[in-house]
Amino acid sequence: MERARLIDRAFWLEYATIAWMMIEGAVAIWSDARAHSVSLLAFGIDGLIENASAMVLIWRMTTELRHGERLAEQAERRARPQLTGALLSALTIYVVTMVAFTLAAHNGDVSSLSGPVVTPLAMPIM
Repeated sequence: MERARLIDRAFWLEYATIAWMMIEGAVAIWSDARAHSVSLLAFGIDGLIENASAMVLIWRMTTELRHGERLAEQAERRARPQLTGALLSALTIYVVTMVAFTLAAHNGDVSSLSGPVVTPLAMPIM
């Protein structure tokens, strides 16, 4: 019974995480649209990837409540590394490619106020 209560708390924590990552990602992507910043866009996309990972955890906890801990752990072991790893690899390829193009074109990012505002807020929450 104690484990089910802890899982219930974990659901609320994951929902709060998803809400924050949606806000953080939206602000970063919106800021990128204004500043054309590879780093802000990557930060926003990373928030979306973290949301995907949080959704896998919610799926895992739901599976545990319905079918037991063993099945849930097996499912998570297969799903999380593949999904998160593939998305982070794609983001890395994008960032490296865009940085290379930016350096080759001698273009720099435009300054944005929202980047320095979001970063200190995001660090303690992460």
